[in-house]
Order: sequence, then structure tokens, then C-alpha cells
Amino acid sequence: MDFSNQLILKDFDVFLTFLNEHAPLELTNDKALLKGKYLIPLNLRMKSFQTLFITEKSKQDVFILLQTFFFIAEKAQITLKKSDPKTGKNSLHLNIERAKLYDELTDNEQYFCLLDSFWSHISWEKAYECRFFHAADFYLQIVADYPVGKKILIQDRNLKREGDIRYRGENFVVETLQAFGCLALEWDITLEKRRNKYIFPYQSITVTPLGKELIPILFSEYGQQFLYPNDWIEDIFQDEDVEMKTLSDVFKLSISGWNIENKLLPIEYEMVEGKYHLKISLNKKCYRVIEIGGNFTFNDLHTVIQEAFNFEDDHLYAFYMDNEAHSQDDNSTYWGPRCQDGKYYAEEVLIGEVGLIKGKKFLYLFDFGANWHFEVLVEAIFPDEEEENGGSIIKSVGKSPEQYEE
Repeated sequence: MDFSNQLILKDFDVFLTFLNEHAPLELTNDKALLKGKYLIPLNLRMKSFQTLFITEKSKQDVFILLQTFFFIAEKAQITLKKSDPKTGKNSLHLNIERAKLYDELTDNEQYFCLLDSFWSHISWEKAYECRFFHAADFYLQIVADYPVGKKILIQDRNLKREGDIRYRGENFVVETLQAFGCLALEWDITLEKRRNKYIFPYQSITVTPLGKELIPILFSEYGQQFLYPNDWIEDIFQDEDVEMKTLSDVFKLSISGWNIENKLLPIEYEMVEGKYHLKISLNKKCYRVIEIGGNFTFNDLHTVIQEAFNFEDDHLYAFYMDNEAHSQDDNSTYWGPRCQDGKYYAEEVLIGEVGLIKGKKFLYLFDFGANWHFEVLVEAIFPDEEEENGGSIIKSVGKSPEQYEE
């Protein structure tokens, strides 16, 4: 199977080239996403999928392909988000070493890297606000019922009714599948402006030869397992001898001779001990700066934060490295030891082994009832200096709040 002619590869190259030429790029203050002044020129350069009816006020989540590229690049650490410790402004930087690793892949490896990252690694809830995916049967049906090249007319595109396409939050799937060369979409030419979110804006869908091959694999029971948190999957494997740990395993089962892996994800980090200066903030007027060694665990960090704010360590907690409370990404969540069914636990993960960089933000959430949100900002890393104690407070601003209201 040859993916060298897929336009999405050229589009991702355009995306990375733009970042390289303009980095660091200013990001929005709220969600740390790209601003419209970058999105519009980038969108015009896309060939595999281009968003229509946009303005300078259109936010990043409107630009589906660019939204996908943004989160793929972030997950693969081809790009790095940083926050200025003094101003708090967010910026996006190109990670030259990781970009070079991607560039050294073959076309087939690059294609699968993008597809696997979209399908298996980025959070659809975070990127597209899609917590539940319902339309798998629709895609399997159109591939089964329609030959390659035949237009599938969407008779009822009103998403308030149960027409052909039922779920308004899942348009990004059909649009991204076009970008990957699996489908072709025909825009409703009668639309003169973007209609409300309850109108599906395409009047037909056409399955391509590539889609005929890939869609049944992606939407098989094995392929769908990567779209959901592990505890939502029950008895997914009927054959106990079959274990699909990666999307590549699923493709190997379906395509003879498949030997392509995602060579960028998951990422293996080198251990960096040294000293870490972490700014722990409840708000702008209440924060602590902690010094802790990279050879200490996130559970040790939890203990220091508790002491720094005079809290009683009597509730559950978690560190969300993607900075999203209650994130569905098990790979970037470190749970407190009393939590159940976590993939990684804070007492088992060392601060120096997760690839922290200066300017990185993540979230420490304590007490899942009261929801105390502490923003953690990496202010500095001193890799050549040793830190022997479990952590110390080197700066304290603002009075600690009362943990319990009287």
C-alpha cells in the first residue's frame, strides 16, 4: 500500500514549514491555541481539506484540519507550548529535533504516524469536544453498501432530526477522513454562509479506493477500542489469543505484509535529574515556588504542595500533564495512590522522566469534590545540580486559603 501521493502529507509539511518560518507563534490566552492571523493564511494553503466561510474572528476549532495538525504535532512533541513565567503569555515553538525525526520517515511512515496519532493518541474530547462517538455503523454501512466512486446523497442533513447524519459533534470525522484521502465530500453549493451547527454542510459523500480499504479497519471492533477510555470497553476481544495493543497491530491483522509502526509515539524520554523550580499557583495572588529534584516522584511533589498551602492530605488527587482536568488521556495522567484503575500512579513516576521543559504547564487537581485546581509551571531546570531533599519552598506569595469553610 502506497501513501506517497496523499495530499495530507504535503499539507502537514506546509504546516510545519509555516511554524518554522514564524515561530514562536503567539497563542491565545485562554486555551493556548493559534490565533486567527495564522489560521487564515494556513487554511488557504491546505489542499486535502480547506475550511470555508471563515473570518479573522474564527477560532481554531472551526479549522478542522489545522486543529488536527495542531494536536498531532503537540502530542508528538514536534511543537512545544511554553508560557512566559513573567508575562504569562503562551507561545508555540517548533521542536527542531522532533521535526527532523518526522522528516526522516518514509511517506508511508509519515502517513501512518498522522493517522495513528489522530485515531489513537490525541483526545477527541479535547480537540473536537466529542466525548462519545456514535457514527461507526454509518461509515461501515456506506463502505459496504456503495461501490467506490458512487456518490452517497445525504437526503436529510438537519441534525436536529435523525436523518442520515445524526450527531452534530462528529462532522470532524468525515472532514478528517477526506483529508486522509478516504472520502470525498461535495459541499452544498446553495450555502452562501456557514449555517448553524445543526446543518450538515455536505450534500454527498463518496468512498475512495483508499477509504474502501482503511475505513473497515478503523471502524472494526479492534480499531474502535482506541477511541474510548479503557474502562468503557467490555469483552472487546472475543478471541483470547488476539491482543491488539496498537493500531498497527490492527492493520497487520487486516492487511497482508503490513509492517508500518508509529515511530514518533509513544515518546520515550531520557531521565533528567537535577533541580526543578516549579511555580504552583491557585491564582495570580497566591502561589508558591518549589525546588525539587528530578529523582523524586510526583507523589513527593504532591506532599510538598500540600505542605506549602497548609492543606490536609485527606483526599484523592491527580496530575494532568495535558493541563486538562479529568482528561481522558490515560498516558498523561498520574493518579494518587488511593485512586483506582489508573494506568500510571504518581508514586511510580519520577519528575525527571516525563520530558518537562521550561515553560511547560500542567495541572494538579486535589479533592475531586472541592476541585482545588493548582496550575504548575516549570520555571527553570538545572540539570547539572543535585537536589537531595524531597522538595523545599523557595518563594511564597499570598496567604493560603482555608481548605474547609467553617
